[in-house]
Amino acid sequence: LARSPRYVVLPWFPLPAGRAAQAQDLTVISERDPDGSVLRIEARGSTTTRAPATATDAWLVDAGALRDDIVALELEWNSAAGGLDSAYRVEGSEDLRSWRVLQPQAQLLDLVRDGRHLRQRRIPLDGSARYLRLLPNGVGAAPSLTAIRAEMAPTTADLPWSWETL
Repeated sequence: LARSPRYVVLPWFPLPAGRAAQAQDLTVISERDPDGSVLRIEARGSTTTRAPATATDAWLVDAGALRDDIVALELEWNSAAGGLDSAYRVEGSEDLRSWRVLQPQAQLLDLVRDGRHLRQRRIPLDGSARYLRLLPNGVGAAPSLTAIRAEMAPTTADLPWSWETL
C-alpha cells in the first residue's frame, strides 16, 4: 500500500541579482570554402545576461540532508495584494558548478476574485539533486517566499508476511 507523501522543510537562500541573471551559453563558428568543405570550427563559451533580476526573484535550495528522492517542491509565500502569476524553472546540481534542468517551466499562481482563491504552489521535478536553483522564466512578480518544502517520493507500507495453508 502506498503512503501519503511526506514533506520536509528545506533551507533556501536568495540569489544575488546579478548572479541569478547569468546563464552559460556556447557559440560555435564554422568557416567553409566555396565547395562546402569545413575549413575551421571555433567554439567559445560565453556568459550572457537575460533581463535584469531583482534580489529576491531567484533562490538556491540546499537539499543535501535528504536521502530520498524529491518528486516536487512546494513553495510558501505571503499573498500579494495584486496577485501572482510567474513562471519558473528549476535546475539541479551536485557541486554548484554543473547544472541540469529538472523542470523547464512551472507556473506559480496566487489569484483572488469574489472571495475565491486560486493557488498553484507545487513544482513537479524530473529528478533530484543536492542543490536546487529556482530561476524566473521571463517577466512577472516574484513571490515573497516564507518557506520551501520538498515533497518526498511516497514509500510503500511494510506489511507483515503471513502464511496460509490452502
